[in-house]
Amino acid sequence: MLEGEEYAIRIEDIQEIVQVPEKIVNVPHADSSVIGIINLRERTLPLTSLRKIFNLPDKPLDETNRIVVLNLNGVSIGVVVDSVREVLRVPDSLIEPVPSLIFQGQEKAEIAEICKLDQGRRLVSIISVERLFETQKFKEAKAVIKDIEEKEEREQLKEMEEEQVVVFTLDREEYAVPIEAVQEIVRVPDELTYVPKTPEFIEGVINLRGNVLPVIDLRKRFELPGKQRDEQQRIKVFVLDGVTVGFIVDSVKEVLKISKSFIHDSPRTLVKRIVSPYKISLQTFASIRIKQT
Repeated sequence: MLEGEEYAIRIEDIQEIVQVPEKIVNVPHADSSVIGIINLRERTLPLTSLRKIFNLPDKPLDETNRIVVLNLNGVSIGVVVDSVREVLRVPDSLIEPVPSLIFQGQEKAEIAEICKLDQGRRLVSIISVERLFETQKFKEAKAVIKDIEEKEEREQLKEMEEEQVVVFTLDREEYAVPIEAVQEIVRVPDELTYVPKTPEFIEGVINLRGNVLPVIDLRKRFELPGKQRDEQQRIKVFVLDGVTVGFIVDSVKEVLKISKSFIHDSPRTLVKRIVSPYKISLQTFASIRIKQT
């Protein structure tokens, strides 16, 4: 339905019919017929207004509006209509071409056929999706869609070229680890249980939600000067070869997205020998230290 008139689209041209969501993202500098874009099952769907395409008065969207998702040559576009009434199966004998005189000889008029129901008392205009997509407004809308898709592709490529890291400090220096390597970050408890005959850099163990967590002082592990406990220190929890281990750091600063072009391997001369049994090396941290720019 549009402005009290009935229109129809052949069922084979329709992918689905959905409700209008609460959030529609505006597209700057788009044609007036383009309402915006929405997220429909993890895909971006551009929306156009059939009212605006047909030069009908604008009307605020409400719960009666529906989005008819059309497909043409693999391109999905949502068309907003006032309402959807029913699905009809009618014989071809009730469908006639629209006289060309009505559209002043236009060969590509959006209304291609008329369906005569109730012995001609009810007329339903059948929209040609192919012709609808060939109108100037839809060409402009498709251009906007192409720009959106190209922008999304660029964003995806950019994300693939970035590394998301958690930045922390040790002795006034900044280090980072990939965010997927960090299980969680917790406060340093007042007391840790000492375990005899362990390396000096192992501070002890703590009870983390019913699990015994070995805790390593990263300052000691890197042979840096010691530091008294304070409120800024945190334990970063990692899973290394299936073993959960906590590292005490001076502070956790932020989560950053860094271009992979800024990340370099550490010179081998700076990398210390791997220490058993936790297989923790300086390279784990230094290899992704943020390049200052």
